[in-house]
Amino acid sequence: MKLMKQVISDLVKEIGWVILYGFLTAMVIMAFVLISLSYTHVAAQNEAIGRFVKNDIAMLRLKSTNYSIAPKDAPVPYDPAQVETLDEYYADVFSKDGNAGTFVEMAGRCGYQRVMLILGVYADLTPFSGPQSEPVTFVVSPDKKDAQGDTITLGGTEYPVQVAPAHMEIYHPLNYMDGESGMLEDTLYVFSHDLYAVKELFPGTEYWELRGDPYFGRLILKAPREQDLVRVRNVISKNVGGYVSVETMADVLRNSQEGGERTHQTYMLFYVTASLVLLGAMILNIYNTLKRKIPDYATHHLFGASGCFLFARMFLFTLLYHAIPLGGTMYIMQLNELATPGNIAVVILVVLCILFAVTGAAYRHFCVQFAQGLRRE
Repeated sequence: MKLMKQVISDLVKEIGWVILYGFLTAMVIMAFVLISLSYTHVAAQNEAIGRFVKNDIAMLRLKSTNYSIAPKDAPVPYDPAQVETLDEYYADVFSKDGNAGTFVEMAGRCGYQRVMLILGVYADLTPFSGPQSEPVTFVVSPDKKDAQGDTITLGGTEYPVQVAPAHMEIYHPLNYMDGESGMLEDTLYVFSHDLYAVKELFPGTEYWELRGDPYFGRLILKAPREQDLVRVRNVISKNVGGYVSVETMADVLRNSQEGGERTHQTYMLFYVTASLVLLGAMILNIYNTLKRKIPDYATHHLFGASGCFLFARMFLFTLLYHAIPLGGTMYIMQLNELATPGNIAVVILVVLCILFAVTGAAYRHFCVQFAQGLRRE
């Protein structure tokens, strides 16, 4: 009881700084939480970009034209009689020997919120590393592991089901989804190198024209050669009349605008640096506050207060000094739906460790000062 009275008395003497420091520190701690979440997202996206760069992936995009055949500026001769249909082209390039891939999102299928068709080489560009020996491999998001069981039945056939990793993600410069953010919950992933097997299971993926073609929207080519580009341009030109542009990952990164990956990383570096500076200022402030109170602690020590009692007094003072920051942080986390047990535990643990370390440093300084004072006496 005596200890708490002395701690409260210490706080009352510093009440102005306690309130000001409390609100400022609450914002700093919340910045740490948001930065950690954003950094996790950026790091995962960078990992996905790295896989695309490593595999020399090129993205294809459709350019509208008024031609029903290849435009005059097409880079190669064009012979419509020798060009495949879309069916023939997709079936070949999505096969195990092909070098194309895509993903298609279908909503409300098979009892899931979404079904993600991952075709061709796209299967090598996700964190899922399980076996894919069958024509069609079914994988469920971790949140549906217990509800689904080990198999799924489609078209009267039972298929084994695997579980996606918690950090599952699907990347494309135009669309990035990751599992940790909740964007891929309640999801069934279908990996396949057999387009016809997929179309038998999901006949709704039939296309009627290129702009409604579910496969071209995220079409990519792995290490495309000139003949691969000639082929896809001729197929698109014959069947729809559009023109295909090609953009490598190097082009994507080079052309990133303000909201792009490179700028995002630069912002992150700035935020982390600024937060470290604020953290340093926060630690220095509480340390200096304890140093200012050394004369009071020395007086109580001379009149019989033990070292353990003084250390407890100093630690409780710093802890209650941060009551406003901790309370404000919890409130802000709750408003932003971040008040999970894990996040709360991490915040409290980090704050306690920092405060304990600062108190320890201040107590050592007090012991040195007190010993020097006794020697002078």
